[in-house]
Amino acid sequence: MDLNEDGLVDFEDFVEFASFTEKAIKEQETESGKRASTMIIIERCKAGVTLKSINLNNLFQQFDGCGHAKAASATK
Repeated sequence: MDLNEDGLVDFEDFVEFASFTEKAIKEQETESGKRASTMIIIERCKAGVTLKSINLNNLFQQFDGCGHAKAASATK
């Protein structure tokens, strides 16, 4: 998942992982005719951290999730 091998999973790494996973699930569903396994993602910011440039709710809405700026989740 850490594409640039810097020891961190940054936003670009996560997007690549999520896109790959979504494609793999759709292929599996097409081949089997059954719904694939579920992936649950939960994210929260460390208490006291101010992240004005990131809104987890907006990020997770792309995956039919919800929450607020500092904590959100999605089930796929």
